[in-house]
Amino acid sequence: MQTVLQLGHDWYSGRFDPAWERPGADDIVSMFAALGLTGPFWSLS
Repeated sequence: MQTVLQLGHDWYSGRFDPAWERPGADDIVSMFAALGLTGPFWSLS
């Protein structure tokens, strides 16, 4: 549950900032990896 909460926080933080830009695929994969979400399902390829 903690991983899901942290992913939600990381994924949505800053979205209401007018200067927010969508992260690139590498940034997203790095976000997943930092939470231990690795493997083919999380690779975005």
